[in-house]
Amino acid sequence: VDVGESSTAATPTSVLIRQYRELQAASQASSPPRRTKQCPSTSTPARVPETKLQLTLAKVAADEVTRIDWSHQHPNARQFLGLTREQRPHALALLGRGMSLRTVELTGLGLDDSCMTGICHLLASPQPLAELWLDHNAFREAGLLQLASALDGHSSMVELSVADQQPELTPR
Repeated sequence: VDVGESSTAATPTSVLIRQYRELQAASQASSPPRRTKQCPSTSTPARVPETKLQLTLAKVAADEVTRIDWSHQHPNARQFLGLTREQRPHALALLGRGMSLRTVELTGLGLDDSCMTGICHLLASPQPLAELWLDHNAFREAGLLQLASALDGHSSMVELSVADQQPELTPR
């Protein structure tokens, strides 16, 4: 298990890859589960390439990961940053397929409002995500308003951080 992933159990890699492929096929056919708030839809999600990231997403779906750290200073950030702009929201949405994930750190990745759809799907999943770190990215007011809407009714969230967005938000 990577340093940036906290694991709860161990499943053979071949099983995880098979589960990921099944998950990938299912996610192409249907949208992620949602709470009462609707997330903006996107066109058909871009397929996440078969890489170490795929194994990480399979572990999340198999409830083996409690924490994901893809922040800029972490070595695992390269996995996520290697995705195209179209693949990133899909990968973020896939994090919502597991029920053990509690913490997601996505700081300093230059994420913008195009990734907010994936984050909204993550928040709309039935998992009890408790911490979400989105500091030092490029979300604008529209994206942060989407985030606020997606958080409505998310009772398990205890810590959310969106500090230091670039460009700066409009002063009031």
